[in-house]
Amino acid sequence: MSLHVSDAAVTAQAKQMAKKRSRKYVVAAAGLATVLAAGGAWAAMQVTGDGTASATAYQEQQLTITDAAFSGPLFPGGKIDLTFKVTNPNPFKVKVRTIGLKQGSPPAITCKQGEDKYLSGPIGAAGTSFTIPAADQTVIDANGATGTVTIKNAVQLSNDATKGCALTLPFTITGESLPS
Repeated sequence: MSLHVSDAAVTAQAKQMAKKRSRKYVVAAAGLATVLAAGGAWAAMQVTGDGTASATAYQEQQLTITDAAFSGPLFPGGKIDLTFKVTNPNPFKVKVRTIGLKQGSPPAITCKQGEDKYLSGPIGAAGTSFTIPAADQTVIDANGATGTVTIKNAVQLSNDATKGCALTLPFTITGESLPS
């Protein structure tokens, strides 16, 4: 007995089997796409949560003044500068803008004549608070930086004064915070 299969029958059979496999792959791919789409929808779900944050205003720290000194001796008609160092412990820059007498600490002025009228200038005998001229205003960097402030012609001794005048000046400064 011999079995004879024609080429056309084999080809037809092969096409039919390929179609069935192809359908299986399409069905499997469609199923996989459905699973992935479901997973993708799950991954895109929105979730929420609550939280609270608060901040309080920074409590500024005092500037530290050191090495305060006049630029030279007082003499009739002479003007002297005041120079001092300022350390800024704050986390922001500060511009030194005003200077004045320290409250409750008047300047100690001694002249042989016993009169303080012989001293003048922005912080001379009057010792009033004043705005430092713009050219002398100094910016001190933040976080412990130190800078030098010089106030030109801070004190002048009158031409009418005689020897022996002296000035001790307890002072305070005021600065303005600057953006970092």
